[in-house]
Amino acid sequence: MQILLPIEQMGDFNDKALAGFCLQRFEVLNWGTFDQHPWVLDLQGNIALLTGANGSGKSTLVDGLQLRHQRTESDRRLSELREQDKQLDFAIKQDSAGQHLQELTREIEQCQKEVNTKRTQAQNYDRLAQLLNLTQYTDNTTFYANRTQGEELKREIETALQTLEAQRDQQITLRSDLQKQQAKLNDELESLRRRKSQIPKKSLDIRDRLARELNLNDTDLPFVGELLQIRKEAQEWEGAIERLLGGFGLSVLVPEAHY
Repeated sequence: MQILLPIEQMGDFNDKALAGFCLQRFEVLNWGTFDQHPWVLDLQGNIALLTGANGSGKSTLVDGLQLRHQRTESDRRLSELREQDKQLDFAIKQDSAGQHLQELTREIEQCQKEVNTKRTQAQNYDRLAQLLNLTQYTDNTTFYANRTQGEELKREIETALQTLEAQRDQQITLRSDLQKQQAKLNDELESLRRRKSQIPKKSLDIRDRLARELNLNDTDLPFVGELLQIRKEAQEWEGAIERLLGGFGLSVLVPEAHY
């Protein structure tokens, strides 16, 4: 550590011709040949003569003094420049030209953002053009040519989409019809499982509705086919016999009491 004091701060020193700095104290550690412990020169601002044999470290001490002085001057100069920078920045902000410069800076930043946005859009355009087998952007001519082709592709896609939607609607209608048919067949199968004859369910429903309206039991209005009895050993012929009877098997027999 070394301490440099302006000569003007030294006690009763009045010689203005020697104005500058005066060395008050100088400590050296791990500098050149000065190691192991701090080496101290306590000069108290007095004029001193540095002597010693060759290689004793005189030049090393002088180099240390110069380096310290240069660092002090550099720190002082840096502080001055920082203060000037603050003052200049304040003056720019207060000056109309400075304000205009700031506005231009903001406009430049905004333009840069717009450029970045347009660059991203251009990259997306080229990517989509490649997917559609169109020419990537080079100039206005290719752009408008791609636009015309794009409009044609749009019409083709819309036509294809309408066709697919019509086919989809047809499939939905067909599925609905098939579901209704399936429901009817399921009802018929369930009805066949519950009854002994093969009288269609539709005919049975009509007979049941008539019976309800007349306050009768369904057994009071039997079908001819229901009265048909097949011997056990000839049960496999039941279906053939009912088909042979045809419409006669669907005839309803009404007892004379209910006429």
